[in-house]
Amino acid sequence: MGNENSATLNPNKRCCNTLDAELYHGVMIAVAFLFILLTLVTVIINTAMAPTRDSLFRVAGMASAAQVVGGAGEAGALYSYQITFDWNSAAIYYLVQKMENTTTTPTGIYIAGPILPFANTAPLMGALCGFPTTACDVLSVPGVVMGSIEATIYNGVVLTGVDVRPVIEAIRSSPELYYLYITTNGVPTLPGAAPGPLYQFSGFA
Repeated sequence: MGNENSATLNPNKRCCNTLDAELYHGVMIAVAFLFILLTLVTVIINTAMAPTRDSLFRVAGMASAAQVVGGAGEAGALYSYQITFDWNSAAIYYLVQKMENTTTTPTGIYIAGPILPFANTAPLMGALCGFPTTACDVLSVPGVVMGSIEATIYNGVVLTGVDVRPVIEAIRSSPELYYLYITTNGVPTLPGAAPGPLYQFSGFA
């Protein structure tokens, strides 16, 4: 009885169970630490990128005359568009393309808004091209009108162009209250142009 059988477990000695528990706790602490570290890195990256991501966004959609009271030559107007709003560069880039069977050509591209309560339309906010600003470029690419409106700003002072940042901020805050307004008759105040919503975000950068 003085000799202990090596094959018999001694309940007072829990070396192996203790070792397993310590290893398990060590692994769990390492996993928890790694999870916390990855979470902090993700938060830091998102925080650092938020100003840039929020300052540049794109909208895309279709503009159709069916959405407003018809005007001369507007009944079949249908256009696709993509608008990029870049707050950092104080610029708005636009591309409007007329779709199949559309025979009219845009003479003006405007932003309208904000839409007032209980109203379906809004006053014009500004022109991307067309009266009373630079004429729309309808010749460079057949069926496509593209261009930009931007400003050169230094230390908060507008040196050239038009500061479009207030427009970008307004649309970014409440995009459902603004829309694109494409005219083909040269007179932006006449009904019948093709509008398109600006709340259909297609990407951020």
